[in-house]
Amino acid sequence: LARNADYWDSASTGAVKNIAFRVIKNDQARLDAVSNGSVDLMQLPTTLFPAALNADGSLKSGLASSLNLVRYGTFNSHMIGFNVTKMPDVHLRRAISLGVDRKSIVDSLFFGNAKINGGTVPIIMKGYKSRIPAESLYNPAKARDELAMSGYRGEEIEFLIHDQASSEQIGQLVQAQLKAIGVNVRLTKVDFNTAIGRMVQGEAPMFSMYFDYVFSTPELVLVNMFASEKRPVPNFWQYSNPAIDAQLQALRSEKAAVAMARSAEIEEAVIRDAPGAFLYQLDSVLLERKDLEPVSVNAHGHFDFARMGN
Repeated sequence: LARNADYWDSASTGAVKNIAFRVIKNDQARLDAVSNGSVDLMQLPTTLFPAALNADGSLKSGLASSLNLVRYGTFNSHMIGFNVTKMPDVHLRRAISLGVDRKSIVDSLFFGNAKINGGTVPIIMKGYKSRIPAESLYNPAKARDELAMSGYRGEEIEFLIHDQASSEQIGQLVQAQLKAIGVNVRLTKVDFNTAIGRMVQGEAPMFSMYFDYVFSTPELVLVNMFASEKRPVPNFWQYSNPAIDAQLQALRSEKAAVAMARSAEIEEAVIRDAPGAFLYQLDSVLLERKDLEPVSVNAHGHFDFARMGN
């Protein structure tokens, strides 16, 4: 890409004259390219966190001498979803959600580059205040109480995992955590497209999934995730609650500040129905040459190269 010399806003053209995108499919080869200077910046995939980052999230010394780390929040949600038609027992779903140790997952897999989020609305969304405290999400004692109220009798539950977004590692951790409270999970690994197909067809009772949102307001996230009319996509959990539908419909006529507060209340009510065990919101990590000004990236992943000075 070349800078447009005739762009109408001459004050915003910045100093970057050309941008070349290189497709390097191998993760380690991309890391080598940015560390040896043949590439100026790259997004660090989670698969490379162990190779590039220390336990506290800082760059390892071999990379820190030539590279800067830029961390930014994005609008995403990573979760364990339930198909509520195949898992209609709300006590079982609550037990699973309460039995998942999200902090353990975040600490062991993401080196501090994720925020625990028990809801589906991104907690960094401007003006949004979640009503779901992170410290309330993991409670093995309450999980066992919910399990005792359920009709679950030890049968194996299929948990669909795939080849993206650390799904397999999450599946293995969750399988062990749920075993500790008395829930038996069988992992089934497929490719990502197959996982989506099985979810859409309603064949997966329990599945690992994530979303990157194009929405900037909580009401749009909630409507698309939980309104009955959005089944089966993107309401993959087949969730339907007439009271929630009415509240979501009413959001459309509310002023922004009121809609923000009401959205948090609706999200809290939905989470009590446990259509999923919502886990965390992943930060994005960039590596870039030390002599570059840090690139500005917004929560939708838009790179503002016009602000870079070199």
